[in-house]
Amino acid sequence: MYNLIDEQKESIRWIVQKIRSGELNEEFNCVLHINGNFARFEGKGEEITEAPITEGTLGALKVSELLLVEPKERFLRHCTILEKAYQAVDSDFVDVNFNDTGGAKYFSMKKKMGVLLFILTVFITVLANIATQILPEQLRPYLWLSWPLLIIFTAISASLVFKQ
Repeated sequence: MYNLIDEQKESIRWIVQKIRSGELNEEFNCVLHINGNFARFEGKGEEITEAPITEGTLGALKVSELLLVEPKERFLRHCTILEKAYQAVDSDFVDVNFNDTGGAKYFSMKKKMGVLLFILTVFITVLANIATQILPEQLRPYLWLSWPLLIIFTAISASLVFKQ
């Protein structure tokens, strides 16, 4: 989940736009003004117009894992954009790996349905065999093994479905 205010989102949008337009490299220097309200960016061999990006904004983008920010001098920061920044901007800051109830990762509906269908298939198979009592006579002495084996194979299959 991105914990950014609107101004911080606009800042990373501005950076991504400048990179995509070719005005800024994916690694760039940011020179902060003494008053802390604006930053000057050093693009591809030339300086880019000042942008309203503060040290706090750079820190928030770093914590959100959108930028790597390395202090070089008192007011100079070397920045590297991360793939997650492009994804954040392209998705309008919707993170599909998190839900809205505290940031815990959740399973997609497709995975939930796959697990549910798997469990239902196992139960239907077992119930059908028990209900019809159709077991070959040669297997009746080994009937006691069926339930432990069913549990083992069910656990293995379920773990494979969860790992997908």
